[in-house]
Amino acid sequence: MKKNREIVKLMNMCRIYDKKTNKVLVQERVKEWGGVAFPGGKVNLGESIVHSVKREIKEETGLEIVNLEICGIKDWYDYDKEERQLIFLFTTSEFSGDLLPETDEGKNYWIEEEKIIDLEIAEDFEKLLEVFNDKNKNEMIYIEKNNEWYVELY
Repeated sequence: MKKNREIVKLMNMCRIYDKKTNKVLVQERVKEWGGVAFPGGKVNLGESIVHSVKREIKEETGLEIVNLEICGIKDWYDYDKEERQLIFLFTTSEFSGDLLPETDEGKNYWIEEEKIIDLEIAEDFEKLLEVFNDKNKNEMIYIEKNNEWYVELY
């Protein structure tokens, strides 16, 4: 029997909400997927998903996060690399530490979430915000039909 196997690249992203100021932490990403988005990164080989997001947030922002809540996934199939790419989406309002204003990933700062849309955001980030904010939407997926890419929310 032939098994259905595919190469999968795992990533993470986390919305950090500050209850005291009613702001979220954003990053002006300068590497992959440029523009304003929430911080996150890659899952290392053999690493747990939750540990990976805690590690990435610490590296990129200087903050330590706890009590993560998974709020969805973003996924697509990269036909050039022949791999599925999955981003696990988390949110938390529990953090400690001093914010690094900038790293090699980009600038970090707090902003009211409704003002994010006025910034130069990463491609399709406004759609991803729907997954973060609508408990009835759990997935953002890119689907290719007739050489055109479409975003679907489920």
